[in-house]
Amino acid sequence: MSSSDPNKLISKADKLTKLSLTRWSADWKSATLLYEQAANAFRVAKDYEKAKLAFEKASTGQEMLSSPWDAAKHMENAAGLAKELRNWTEVIDFYRKASELYMQCDRPQPASDALAKGARAVEDVKPDDAIQLYTDACVILEDDGKEQMAFDLYRAATSVYVKLEKYTDAAAFLLRLGLAADKCNARNSQCKAYLSAIIVYLYAHDLKQAEKCYNDCNQIDAFLSSDQNRCASKLLAAYTEGDVEEIKRVAQSSTISNLDNVVNFLHFCVWKCMSLSHNIVDDHKARKKVADRQNGACSSNARRVSQKENGENLDKLKKSRGNPSSKPVPPSREKQPAVGKSAAATEGIEEVSMDESEEEDSVSSMEASEDWSDESVSLKKCKSKTKQGKTKRSYHMYYVSNRRVITEEEKQRPCELARLHSSTRPYGSILMKPCHVCKDFRVTIPKKWQIPISDSVKTTLLKVPPGEKTWPVSIRRLRTSKLMQKGWAKFVLDNNLEEHDVCVFELNEEGNTECIVLNVIIFRVVDEIVPLTVFKPSYPRN
Repeated sequence: MSSSDPNKLISKADKLTKLSLTRWSADWKSATLLYEQAANAFRVAKDYEKAKLAFEKASTGQEMLSSPWDAAKHMENAAGLAKELRNWTEVIDFYRKASELYMQCDRPQPASDALAKGARAVEDVKPDDAIQLYTDACVILEDDGKEQMAFDLYRAATSVYVKLEKYTDAAAFLLRLGLAADKCNARNSQCKAYLSAIIVYLYAHDLKQAEKCYNDCNQIDAFLSSDQNRCASKLLAAYTEGDVEEIKRVAQSSTISNLDNVVNFLHFCVWKCMSLSHNIVDDHKARKKVADRQNGACSSNARRVSQKENGENLDKLKKSRGNPSSKPVPPSREKQPAVGKSAAATEGIEEVSMDESEEEDSVSSMEASEDWSDESVSLKKCKSKTKQGKTKRSYHMYYVSNRRVITEEEKQRPCELARLHSSTRPYGSILMKPCHVCKDFRVTIPKKWQIPISDSVKTTLLKVPPGEKTWPVSIRRLRTSKLMQKGWAKFVLDNNLEEHDVCVFELNEEGNTECIVLNVIIFRVVDEIVPLTVFKPSYPRN
């Protein structure tokens, strides 16, 4: 039994590698065998930290025995255990070491595969390191003249670039994929890569660069006579003219649908092209709406001044006639200015009160029925009593949106992108409504969500990839539903969420029985983030 104890095996192996008066040379062959036995025993016992160290020593032993292939295998095992321990720096180092050992054996394919494994392992937590690993893996295959085996690596790196919103780099990598495909005479993959690069430039709203890329690609005979060329030409023309219907037809064509699947980002690109091109046509309409709104506010102000003058004239007439019934109204009974949806009356800010007795059981109905202004986000609440004795909450501080006027097509775009989202983890989406980002700052968790949230969960940590910052949000349980409430307002304001944006909540592997971690993917109506402005109404408060 003692001989099978992995700790004793490690101690015995360590002694075999140390020189002494009776041992003039290290016995690496026997020591390496003991390290391997100990590593497997630790892994079976799920003692991953010790198993990782044992595999490292076994790899060193195989190097000393001039067996780099076996040393690389042990290093990959150590990297896999480091991944289980979430030690991402060691994961990268071990896979790089394994790749170097494979290159010592003159085996570029396994060396590239080792780097690709490391990139996939850290893609979500260290995307920049993942891109570098993918790039190095591609270089190894390119140097070996095996560009065709690197196609999936090019696509994977492009996917990470798109997630990081580095669209210029993503397009550059797609062009690099096209060059590699040209060397392999893979004409179809080459033309697909060029069309994908043009779409990515359009996604970044860089029409000039998209046209330049298209003109450069036209210098290549294979692309000039391809279906992808004709598709790119139609897409650029429709985008320039703002022809949304033509963009829809191009997006639904077989040429687009047969593009290589790079985490479905190309479909996102096409939908955004539709939205951005539509802005070219509707820009003057938006400006006209703003001007009409300002003119309406001016005319309403003029009517209000006229009414005030008429009231003053009436008061003078009553005083001149000596009307004894005219009494001053006490300040406490003066009618407060109405705060409603009229932009002329209160500059678009709306006050909302809600009875606390109706608070818990009316969340869903409130979310469906309340109609709030797009431009008001209330934070501070103060309580006052009505004549019936019920306590009401009034909102006296707002964060006013500076977002431009949006179109109906733009409102639908985040929903379309959210539907195209796919993940191997449980996830669910929520369309941001005024009650989420304007007044109450709380979210009812849908019952149809795939994400399991037990009654023991009290807090969730929200994380917006690829960032590492987390926002703690408390989960409140009601009789028939659950709410994300305390802490949600800070998440909304820090990430500048606005009405009609869509948030996809994806379960992260981290967390425990009382606290879960959710990745939040945000699909915005308008990609340009404009900071909100604090607004405090000047009307009297009770």
